[in-house]
Amino acid sequence: MLHFLFKKQKRVEKLIEEYVCSLETAQEMFLQSMEDYLKTGRCSPTFEVLAAETHKAESRSDDIQEKIVNLLFEKALVPDLRGDLLNLLETTDEIPDQFDRILAGISNQKIVLPKSLEPDYRELLRLSMEACSFTTESVRSTLDRGDRAARLLSKTDQLESQGDAVEKRIIIRIFESDWDPLQKILLRDLTQRMGDIADSAVQACRQVNLIVTKRRV
Repeated sequence: MLHFLFKKQKRVEKLIEEYVCSLETAQEMFLQSMEDYLKTGRCSPTFEVLAAETHKAESRSDDIQEKIVNLLFEKALVPDLRGDLLNLLETTDEIPDQFDRILAGISNQKIVLPKSLEPDYRELLRLSMEACSFTTESVRSTLDRGDRAARLLSKTDQLESQGDAVEKRIIIRIFESDWDPLQKILLRDLTQRMGDIADSAVQACRQVNLIVTKRRV
């Protein structure tokens, strides 16, 4: 029986690695999409292609997540850890979902980005992507018993705070402008959705830190 459970745990670990790789692919596609958007200020054909690739990567993440969930319900791990991993998957999966929603919003609503906001948006994008990178590294450490998760949580939390400050600065600039009221609302919503990425990253890192801490007790 112990050998059987060990084999299932190894399968879970392998699927978690596959899941993290799919998250990294989604992040890379999202980053390329946003870089094209920031360069042009609008939805270009290249943006649309990259957005479609982001959606494919997000769907791939969902498929792998479903495999992990099914395996966990086959009692691959002890009940407490099984529940923690299910919560982690649900929290982490918000990130690729946000990538997809942001790009779909830009495409469907044809949001035009004023050139004056490009530097601030680049900064917000950079902070969000760094937070995501720390998150994927943190998820990889889920079954560790070391203190790596705590360090990654601290770094991600700092990035979230910096992102909040940039998000606030952008929104102030939006509503101090003389732009069309509808454009202001669309830009505000886009800014907040960009900021939500780092928020989700922190929540995922907290969940990993909880799992690692409980395993050390």
